[in-house]
Amino acid sequence: MKSTAPREANAAEVRSSSRRIEEAGEAALPLEVKKVLAQGEEYKQQIRSANSSITDENVNSKLYRMDSIVTRIFEELKKKPGQVKKLSMFMDYYLPTTTKLVTKYEELDKRKSGGENIKEAKKEIEGSLDVINDAYEKLLDSFFADTALDVSTDISVLKTLMKQEGLAEDDIKAMQKKAEQIKEIEQGPTIPEMQAELEKEKKEVDPYAADPYAAEGEGGIKLTFGGGNFE
Repeated sequence: MKSTAPREANAAEVRSSSRRIEEAGEAALPLEVKKVLAQGEEYKQQIRSANSSITDENVNSKLYRMDSIVTRIFEELKKKPGQVKKLSMFMDYYLPTTTKLVTKYEELDKRKSGGENIKEAKKEIEGSLDVINDAYEKLLDSFFADTALDVSTDISVLKTLMKQEGLAEDDIKAMQKKAEQIKEIEQGPTIPEMQAELEKEKKEVDPYAADPYAAEGEGGIKLTFGGGNFE
């Protein structure tokens, strides 16, 4: 059986290297952003600790989702530290209040006897978690507003340039249609063949079309030349 020690050592080295790079990037962040990240990490740890003690799987699932969203928010802040002001209400009220509600649920969940008041309080907190998660999702999405605008602008410019070069979808379809029509003409009958076919169709419609005087001769019409009558 082959030893996995070398592979594990390489994986550990990669993780260590990635961590050093991440720490170097965080060290360069503005002081205000560092404070937000540090405080945010404390709130996350409190919510995780409470979640580990809560026995309701449905609540666990909602808190796992919350942890994922909040983590992604802080990751985006590291990439875009200039948007730290966007998290003012999030850090001053939303996240602290959310942490307070979760720890309160943990306390109620630990009580052996659950009266109606406790059940109602737990139910209300559980119901609020979906609203909170949806709000945090919108906050996370706001970090990508500039990216979405850039993408939309790039696509618009790209379409305009392709249209000018005749490479737009409609132009390409028109070119394909024209090529098919030319191919049909090239593969079709020649002009003499088409003329012969037209003459043939005329004869089928009017047998005397080629000789308009033939019908008069055959019908016994009298022709007069210089005073003489001929039939």
